[in-house]
Amino acid sequence: MRAEGHRPITTQLYFAGGDYLDSDVAEATKPELVIDPQDDGTGTRRSTYDFELEPEA
Repeated sequence: MRAEGHRPITTQLYFAGGDYLDSDVAEATKPELVIDPQDDGTGTRRSTYDFELEPEA
């Protein structure tokens, strides 16, 4: 993820109940990275997540 004037980041989100929650190779699974998409009323499951980027020094 990139935004002008900010340091780029690389991250991964996980789905609640997903197969890889307990077996992530990097052991980077944290509760704050687990999302639980909900039905939006149309049969599509959606979720949002806010990233906070660090400004470049």
